[in-house]
Amino acid sequence: MSSQRGNLKKGAPKYQNSFAFTHNPKSKKTDHILGLPIHGLCPHCHAQIVWRKKYRKYKPLTQPASWYAGISSIPI
Repeated sequence: MSSQRGNLKKGAPKYQNSFAFTHNPKSKKTDHILGLPIHGLCPHCHAQIVWRKKYRKYKPLTQPASWYAGISSIPI
């Protein structure tokens, strides 16, 4: 079959985006998310959270979680 795993042609997107994504800066949810503090994280995790906030992919936790420094020693 032509659609077997590993037999698909991967090409460029059909259309190029004409403008960059911008979230609604006046919404209450955006204000709440952007106002949340980011502290106590390693630089990699901090960068991920900043990216998620910028592109509105960040979802606040319903229950706060704890971060352990020992996790960063595990190879990814």
